[in-house]
Amino acid sequence: MTQRENTQNMPDAHVRELLAQGIARVKDGEYDAGLSVFEDAAHEATDAGLTALAAGAAIDRGWALWLAGDREQSVEAYEKGAVLAREAGDDARLVIALGNLGIAYTDAGLHTEADALYAEYVQYLAEDPEEMVNAYLNWGVALEGLDRADEAFELYWKAFDIASGVERAELVGAVTMELGRAYTRGREYAKAADCFGEAARAFRYLEDHTLLGPALYQHGLALQRVGLLNEALEVWCEAEPVFHELGDHRGLGECLLEQALAVREQLSNYAPDLQFVEAAAAFRNAGMPERVPGIRLAHAVWCWDRSLDSAALTHVGEALDAVAVSSNPEVESRARALRAQLLADTGQIEAAEAELVQAEAVAEAAGDDEGVTGARVRRAFVMARAGASFEDVRAQLFAAGDYARERGHEAEGRYAADAVATEIEERCGRAYRDLLGPEDEKNVPVPLPGY
Repeated sequence: MTQRENTQNMPDAHVRELLAQGIARVKDGEYDAGLSVFEDAAHEATDAGLTALAAGAAIDRGWALWLAGDREQSVEAYEKGAVLAREAGDDARLVIALGNLGIAYTDAGLHTEADALYAEYVQYLAEDPEEMVNAYLNWGVALEGLDRADEAFELYWKAFDIASGVERAELVGAVTMELGRAYTRGREYAKAADCFGEAARAFRYLEDHTLLGPALYQHGLALQRVGLLNEALEVWCEAEPVFHELGDHRGLGECLLEQALAVREQLSNYAPDLQFVEAAAAFRNAGMPERVPGIRLAHAVWCWDRSLDSAALTHVGEALDAVAVSSNPEVESRARALRAQLLADTGQIEAAEAELVQAEAVAEAAGDDEGVTGARVRRAFVMARAGASFEDVRAQLFAAGDYARERGHEAEGRYAADAVATEIEERCGRAYRDLLGPEDEKNVPVPLPGY
C-alpha cells in the first residue's frame, strides 16, 4: 500500500489534507474550486464523526464565500461552524468562527446578533490582548448601530486601556483611529482631532506610513471643523509626501483637494491654482474619473472669483469635457451656467443665453432644484450684461429666490443671489447697486429742501 493510499484510509488526515488544498485554491483566487473541496471535506468529516474538522470545513467555507463576495452564505457558514465547534468542545475553532461571524454580522447590519455574539466572544480572549482590542472595537460599532453610543464608547476606552497597558503602539493607533471616527460620527470634532492626532503619533513612531497617511488626513479634517485651519493645513502638508511615497493617488487627491477648498475664500492665496490641477491628476491616476468634473468646476469658480476669466473659461471647458467622460448632471448644469456668465462678460450674449437654456434643462431633467435656481440666478448677470433695466434684473433675482423658497432651499438660493448680485455690481456697473435691497428703496421720490 502506498503512502497516498494509506492517507486516504485515514479520515482525519485526509480531511485535513482536503482543507489544506481548499485553502490553497482560495488563496490562488480559485473560489469555486476551493468551495468544492471544502464541501467534500465537510461531508467526509461528518460521515466519520469528526465534528471538530467539520466545524473547520464550515469556517473555511465561510471564509471563501466572504472573499468571493457572497456575504449572506458566508454568515450561514460561520454560524454552522460555531454550532459545530461548540458541539465538539473545540474552543480554538469556536474563537475563529465567532471572530469572523462578528465581523460578518456587523457588515450585514445585524447589530443585535453581533451584540450577543461579542458578549460570548470576549470571554475567550483573556490571553490575547490584540484580539480583545479588535473585539471591543467591532462590538462598539455594533452598539452604535443599535443607537447605544454611550456603551460603545465605554468599549472603545476599554480597548484603549488594554492597548496602553501592553504598550503596543500599533494597537493604540488602531484604537484611537476608531475613537476618532466614532467622535466624528457624533460630531464631537475636538475630541476626534485629539484621537486622530494620537493615532498619527503612534503610526509616526512605528514609521508605518500606510496607516499614517489616513490618520493625518482625518486629523486635518477634524482640525478644520473646529476652526483650526492653519493647523489643518500643516497636517495635510505633512500627509502629501506620505501619500506620494505610498503611491496612494486617491489619498493624495483628497489631501490636495481639501487644502484647495479650505483656502478658497483667501483671495490673496494662489496655492489652490496648482492644487486643483494636481488633485484632478491624482484622481485620474487613482482610476476615479468621476471626481474630475467637480474639481475642474471648483477650479473654474476659483479663477472667476479672482477675475482670471480666461483661465476660468478654460477650466469650465475642462469640466464639461470631463462630464462627457463621466456623466455628472449637477456639475454640468453649474458649469454651463458659469460659462454663460463668462461668455456674457465678453459680450457674447446669444451664446450665453443658449448655455443658460441648457443648464436649466440639464438640472430639471436630473431633478436638481438647486441647479435650476443657480441657472436662474446667473441669468440675472447675463441680463445685466445685455443692458437690461435695474428693475428687470432685480425681478429675475427675486423670482429665482421665490423658486428656491418653494423648493425648500431658500438659504442656498439667497446665498447664490447675494453672490451674483455682488458680481453684477462689480462687473456691470453701479447702476445695479443694491439689487437685493428692500423693494421700496429704488425709484422713491426724493423730497426737496425748503428755500
